[in-house]
Amino acid sequence: MKDSFILGLLQNISVLLAFSFIFDYFWTRNESRNTFVNKVLAGIIIGIATILLILTPWTFKTGVFFDTRSVLLAISGLFFGILPTVLAMLIAALYRLYEGGAGQWMGIAVVLSSGTIGMLWGRFRPNWKKNPTRELIWLGFLVHLVMLGCAFLLPFEIVFHTLEKIILAVLIIYPLATILLGKLILKQIRNWENKIALNISEERWRFALEGAGDGLWDWDAETGKVFFSDQWKNMLGYASNEIRNDLSEWKKLIHPDDLERVLDHVEKMQNMNIEYYESEYRLLCKDGTYKWILDRGKVMGVDSLGFAKRSIGTHKDITERKRTENELKESKEYLNSILSTIPDLIFMFDKNGLFVDCQVSENSNLFVPLREFLYKNVTEVMPGEIGLKTLRAIDEVIRTGKQVNFEYDLMLPDGSNCFEARLVLFSNDRVLAVVRNTTRAKEAEIKLRQSREQLKSFAAHLQYIRENERQLLANEIHDELGQTLVAMKIDLGLLGNKVNKMIPESKLEKVLPEYE
Repeated sequence: MKDSFILGLLQNISVLLAFSFIFDYFWTRNESRNTFVNKVLAGIIIGIATILLILTPWTFKTGVFFDTRSVLLAISGLFFGILPTVLAMLIAALYRLYEGGAGQWMGIAVVLSSGTIGMLWGRFRPNWKKNPTRELIWLGFLVHLVMLGCAFLLPFEIVFHTLEKIILAVLIIYPLATILLGKLILKQIRNWENKIALNISEERWRFALEGAGDGLWDWDAETGKVFFSDQWKNMLGYASNEIRNDLSEWKKLIHPDDLERVLDHVEKMQNMNIEYYESEYRLLCKDGTYKWILDRGKVMGVDSLGFAKRSIGTHKDITERKRTENELKESKEYLNSILSTIPDLIFMFDKNGLFVDCQVSENSNLFVPLREFLYKNVTEVMPGEIGLKTLRAIDEVIRTGKQVNFEYDLMLPDGSNCFEARLVLFSNDRVLAVVRNTTRAKEAEIKLRQSREQLKSFAAHLQYIRENERQLLANEIHDELGQTLVAMKIDLGLLGNKVNKMIPESKLEKVLPEYE
């Protein structure tokens, strides 16, 4: 009898396991299981499984035999609900009635009580899945405790003898079978729910990636096969059937100048030197042009040797970003080249007078080294009144929005230097200061002023000399000419006297008409 009990128990366990797989395939994975037809079909399948259990019993006595129908129907009531379980109970009860025997009423009572307790447990303890092990223990114990009570429906003369023989199996093995079958089915349900959730998550992920214009790749390193999404191929202008899902296809598209660097990154990821992979490189498009791609990947599985066996990642078109970056870089270099050639010092202050940025040429003569004043307040760096004057100017610029200019002198290693500062509003809380060293300009201005004064003195002295020369010349002309004229007049007088003596008076007027 012991051997028949063990054999019957093993057969029942086999049927229960088969039922769990049928449940997983036809119920857990069936999205339309809640329809009336599917519930009826499930009830028929459970009823047939119950009959199979009845057909593989442990026979205690002719007409009195035991099986694990109680386990199956209790689990059915808990997981399948009312309609499938009631239908299965009806099929099992009718078959047990058909078989007859001294234990038929006990068998029918076990069928009805087990399924009913399972349904009531699921109905009034809806949160049983939060602690399934404890709940299944109590369910199995209660179902089979009631089963022992059903033994009183046996003929009186065998009731106590039967209870003596089955009580340990019913209160120990049967509850354990209930726990194991319930946990197995629950695990199948959760596995399927996790798979569905994973599929939904992957669909959302793919939708999000494709909505953002990103392409998806999935690389199986063991086979060398790579899945490229349609968006991955379309990004480069290819149709879905124009690129094979093979790693070599991807390698052929990489720009020759980028190939070595990219493959080096891939090798590091393959060897698990890096878990996350990120690289920017160019891929060949169908039209012959190249697009800049941001390639990101992550290792999803590792083999027994510690190498990556599966990786997954995305491709993002960053061509426009690269173009913008290059233009910005060129613009910045152009601006820096201009700023580096001008002698002015350019500083950026926040509203509190903190140095936040600067642009100075290499030859700029600063009061303190650059590293010592960045992110410090101007009053901490500039001496005394100069710092306060700068702080007041910053406040005025922010308050009025108008440009403020001021000059100051500062002692540098090469001596006293003059500076001119012009402060303008850069943003709501930033002020731009352009500072120019005016020392040489001041010195040149002083020299120019001195030169002008010298020129004025020289011009005045020259005029004085000219006036003196004119006066001297005039004096000389007046004196010498007067003397000459007097001499000439004397000579003419003498000549006139001689003429008067030599020419008769009647002819004298014709000779000297003007003299008279």
